[in-house]
Amino acid sequence: MTHPHPLEDTRTPAQLTADCTAAPLTAPERLEALRNITLRREVLTRELAQLEAIEAGHRAALEGGRA
Repeated sequence: MTHPHPLEDTRTPAQLTADCTAAPLTAPERLEALRNITLRREVLTRELAQLEAIEAGHRAALEGGRA
């Protein structure tokens, strides 16, 4: 099974950093971008916790012979 949502942006982290640094944005625009990143990170953190719980359940079922 492949990942259901492959990353569309194939730039490396270094390229992303350079592109963001060079982007012609104002200070308020950059602050808004940082706020959006914080919000997205919070969502991703919750999603990761859910995935880890699901994974733990599947592993426990396999270890308990309930496959």
